[in-house]
Amino acid sequence: MGRLGFRKLKTFMGREGHGFNVELTVDGKKVASVSNSGNGGCHLWYWDTEADKTEAKRLMREHPAYAKYLKEFPTLGEGEAPDHVVDALIDDVESEKQLRRWCKTKIVFRVADWPDGQYHTYKGMFNAANVAAIMQRYPGAEIINARFGQPTE
Repeated sequence: MGRLGFRKLKTFMGREGHGFNVELTVDGKKVASVSNSGNGGCHLWYWDTEADKTEAKRLMREHPAYAKYLKEFPTLGEGEAPDHVVDALIDDVESEKQLRRWCKTKIVFRVADWPDGQYHTYKGMFNAANVAAIMQRYPGAEIINARFGQPTE
């Protein structure tokens, strides 16, 4: 079973939102170039081969973003579901970059019953005393700094 991913991500602002250029990969092998100008409209796909397209679309159907799209837009069929999978892959990387930035100067945490993507920051050094204070107020909180292997001071 292959693994869907991407490389060479470049993001920018268009007239109507964020745009990007990216190479879609399966097991590290480029299968397509995908772009969006950020000026409205769907993604542009340039497949390397028809076999690559078939395999990548099969893997996309297994991605949670694909099922979410079909649930939200049941009357549209597959439509732009592959676009939503690429968006989800890019969002994951961009979110991780943002979390890493925050973790440089703050303690970042989340509580399990908060909605996905909701984080709280604590302006202070990442040390045992501050982490203990957070855990006392928010039992079971996940300290994001630890996810990136940051040592406590």
